[in-house]
Amino acid sequence: TFKCRAGLHSTAGTEGSVLFAVVVNGKELARTEPIRSGQPPVAIELKLPETDVLRLSLKTIAADGSTPTHNLAVWADPELSHR
Repeated sequence: TFKCRAGLHSTAGTEGSVLFAVVVNGKELARTEPIRSGQPPVAIELKLPETDVLRLSLKTIAADGSTPTHNLAVWADPELSHR
């Protein structure tokens, strides 16, 4: 299982807007809606596939119309567990 919270830092500019994606072994398993400056972080939780090798990538994607210097993205409290 992978869990975290994702959002924009409190000092992000007013034109900040990003999407967060979790990619596992080359396949996107989760993607948030655009998160804008001032919005609370979102919780991401997903079950990971049963496999001997796991490649986990966390991607931050600038939303259309956002200002790159305002996109201070934060992946918070990541937790990776095997049950």
